[in-house]
Amino acid sequence: MFDLRVMALGALAGFGVLCPSLVFADDGRIWSDRSGRFSVEAEFVQVEDDQVRLRKTDGTVVDVPLTVLSGADRRFINDQLRDDQPRGDQRGQRDDIPDLRNHAPANASPTGSLEQAADAVVLVRTSDITGSSGLGSGFVIDSRGLIATNYHVVASAMSAEVRFRDGSTADVEGCLAVDKGRDLAILKVSELPRGLRPLRESLVARPPLGAPVIAIGHPRGFSHTISRGNVNAVRRTEELPAMIQSDLEASPQTLWIQTDAVISNGSSGGPILDQQGRVLGIATWIVPGEQLGFAVHVAHLVSLKRQADAAKSVIRFPLDAPSDHPMIPMEEDVAVLMNQMTRWLEEVVAAEGKKISLEKIHPAGEFIPRLSKLAKQHPKTRTAFQALLAALELASSDPRGASPELSPVITQLAEDHFAEPGLKYAALTLAAIDSEPARDFLKSLVRKSKAPETRASAALAMAINLRSQAVEPLSSDQRSLLERLLQLAIRDGQQTEVRGRSLGELAESMLYSLQHLSLGVEPPPLVGKTIDGESIQLSQTGGKPTLVVFSASWCGPSERLYPHIRNYINQFGDDNLEILGVYAEPVGTVKELQRTGKVTWPSIAQPAAETIFAQWRVDTLPTAFLIGPEGKIRYVSVGYEGRSLDAEVASLVVPEIKRSESQRPRLNGQSTVRPAQSKPVPASNPSEPELDVMSDRAAADSNDRMSSAESGKSPRLKPGERPSITNATKLDLTGVANQSLDEGPPRNTDNHMKGVPRGDIELAGVPFRVSDRYVQLKGRHRHENFPKSVPVKVDRSFDYLFLFHACKQWQTGGEQSVGWVVLEYDDGTSARLPMNYDQHVTDYWHNGTPKPLDHAAVGYVGSNPTLDEKPAFCLALFVARWQNPHPEKNVRQLRYVSAYAGAIAPFCLAMTVADAATP
Repeated sequence: MFDLRVMALGALAGFGVLCPSLVFADDGRIWSDRSGRFSVEAEFVQVEDDQVRLRKTDGTVVDVPLTVLSGADRRFINDQLRDDQPRGDQRGQRDDIPDLRNHAPANASPTGSLEQAADAVVLVRTSDITGSSGLGSGFVIDSRGLIATNYHVVASAMSAEVRFRDGSTADVEGCLAVDKGRDLAILKVSELPRGLRPLRESLVARPPLGAPVIAIGHPRGFSHTISRGNVNAVRRTEELPAMIQSDLEASPQTLWIQTDAVISNGSSGGPILDQQGRVLGIATWIVPGEQLGFAVHVAHLVSLKRQADAAKSVIRFPLDAPSDHPMIPMEEDVAVLMNQMTRWLEEVVAAEGKKISLEKIHPAGEFIPRLSKLAKQHPKTRTAFQALLAALELASSDPRGASPELSPVITQLAEDHFAEPGLKYAALTLAAIDSEPARDFLKSLVRKSKAPETRASAALAMAINLRSQAVEPLSSDQRSLLERLLQLAIRDGQQTEVRGRSLGELAESMLYSLQHLSLGVEPPPLVGKTIDGESIQLSQTGGKPTLVVFSASWCGPSERLYPHIRNYINQFGDDNLEILGVYAEPVGTVKELQRTGKVTWPSIAQPAAETIFAQWRVDTLPTAFLIGPEGKIRYVSVGYEGRSLDAEVASLVVPEIKRSESQRPRLNGQSTVRPAQSKPVPASNPSEPELDVMSDRAAADSNDRMSSAESGKSPRLKPGERPSITNATKLDLTGVANQSLDEGPPRNTDNHMKGVPRGDIELAGVPFRVSDRYVQLKGRHRHENFPKSVPVKVDRSFDYLFLFHACKQWQTGGEQSVGWVVLEYDDGTSARLPMNYDQHVTDYWHNGTPKPLDHAAVGYVGSNPTLDEKPAFCLALFVARWQNPHPEKNVRQLRYVSAYAGAIAPFCLAMTVADAATP
């Protein structure tokens, strides 16, 4: 999933974010390639010779080149390998620090420059108003104790310290200068380790594309980690995708260096260096799930340093906390407990190591009672109120759910602090706590509080709480209660701000989503023009199910969803499911998606899509809305939910197809329109290759002429019968054949198809002409210059099309469409015949005895020297069949097309068209 509220790398405030760095076992995960189009659910087994071995959910094992995997997958593997190594004592010794001298490139300056650069990089550790700790990176830029980092690393800090590479630490006094828009801050510490040299900035205005870079930081807390990459691009804010621009506060002219150097949580504020150890940029944000990292250009830091040099005083923490927050300044007794909690966390992590669980590391069970006790010792005081607020913050993230220690905290708040000015913060914290005492307290605040801001906060918090616990679609009573609460928050919350937005605005947004974007309601209007200039309106989809998909090609999870959508078109057809795509990118990019076959449905691009994104409140890609024929939202998919979305689409569309079919008029007991084919009943004897020429007819208009097969002249074949066809034409592939049957690929020349018979032969009852060469189409992961599609001359009408074919190195990842055959008629119309995996085609390396597919018979079984070394495998080719939906029309030519779905995609040895024989 790509969250358009751009993910900042550091500032790990809150306890839930500590968990990811403590997960060490792999119980199966989704793996994908660098583009995000190939995906498979599997368990990591091992890495050997740059081959990653994965065990899929069906138990089969596959080896995938390490270079093919996405950046996120490669980082996961690196984490696994690093976890298997001794990590040393991370509390001051340098056993966990890599020897940077082993990483210097051949053409770099002396290795000492990297050592010196690493010495200047610091770990920034912060503590916020609840005592929650966060971490990030920074680097020394001046011998007077100036340290550069990201603003978001320290924005919520009540205090901060830096840890140097030699293990020494220094308290941060505050900031000398900040630039919130460009996410930069310059910290001040009183003292630096002796001999430490500040980093120097590069003088290059725009580093060249492809230039090598080095990132040093503390990802996930792994101290002074070095990674290498290249400059992928240098972009201004205004050149970034529109949805990302909207989430950055930087000016349009701010420069960002895009790099594939591995950076992640904890790397924020670390330097991006050239090969001479000079700073090019400061690591700032990433696109989650992608190998896309962005560093703000060092030129902006140079400008900020001039402000720091002129500063007369230090900006004290907190930088970003509201001035009326009741935790500022923190009372001494509360601060003591917060410091004790920080030390307790460090001790638990050090003692538990890999075996740690989130419940053990979370301090709620240990410190809520302590804070409650402190509040009772100082009743009706600021100390008591702060202690109770801190206890609520701990309870809101307690992995145990509703903290059993919470009840006395709420009771004391109600009895001693009901009129406290800062009670709105307590109310908003209760929104995340699933507890009846919490809801009762919010209810009393809504009814009895005399402070408008407290009432508004309590109403909004209660609405959030109830909505999170409800099961959609909501009942009319639930919806009515939520609307009343939100309307109250809108009325009383216009003057109360939280993180730069009024409570009224937040409530208005939630009310809009409740009324227009929740299950069981009609969605907002969707009106616009597609990239082809066609006017489109959601309300005019003809009373059929509709899928509206918001996505972008630069978002890997979006691209992983596209094959599922193509499969819906192949499976259900345009008559049964309307699909509309809305994109966070310009027309040219979306047209390229259509040209390459990734997108085959009506699409709206920027800038026309911008209004639709706003009306549908989409801030995560991909997001899909499934709308029923009655025009109401049935399901909302946020992020990549391929299998879940598959099930929801099928559960809506299939019953609609059956209902529609049952209502159609019938002639002689038969429907006038044939339904889309599902899997036919298998033959009673699966060992006999049955070829059912009736199995794959595409739906035709009811007034089209019936073929001889439809009119009853060619009854359904029995198992073992030869197909009853006549007037066969063997199509000429000479002009498009591009590979030799006698030659294997360059890396495995023994993996050939020499044993396949040639000439005019009959396979599974169908005459073919097999030459020495065949047609290989292009797939996803290969560099060979194979075509995506090839034209084949036909120039006749026919009932049936037969292909002698298979595919190589197929990896589905849940996909079904391998490609299609397009029939182009003389009248300018066309028909597309689906080519689906395990229905029309399968991998030519077959494990076990080949069996007929739903719409294909086994045509040839053999072997080659490579397969001879794999006793369980054979080489199998299939004879697939389709029925022409318009047999009365002359077919000028057909196009054999790859969907770019598998590792290499399909290949074809021969094609034949024929008519159904008259009995």
